[in-house]
Amino acid sequence: HAFGSLKNAYNPARTGRVLVDARRGNVVRYEEEASDFPEKFGKDRGTVAVSWDFVKIGDTGYLLPISAEQGARRSDGSAGRVSVRYKNYRHFEASTSVTFGKD
Repeated sequence: HAFGSLKNAYNPARTGRVLVDARRGNVVRYEEEASDFPEKFGKDRGTVAVSWDFVKIGDTGYLLPISAEQGARRSDGSAGRVSVRYKNYRHFEASTSVTFGKD
């Protein structure tokens, strides 16, 4: 994703890591850090981290995001962080059948 508003967006290079569950081959954590923003952009650093785990819904386990964080440090020294914890998952299903008559 690009950092900034649509009017003032910048897509910086990133460093980070992806952690994979070696036994199952599933991504369980993604981390990235972006820096080297243009001097007058207003931001010095941006971070993103997302974690996944198996969540039981009914009798079945589903690999789902369980947390996410996004942070930013602005050029003026101020900073902000958003932290999300996912919970209370529900499973919804629907089906439909469409048929066309000969009329």
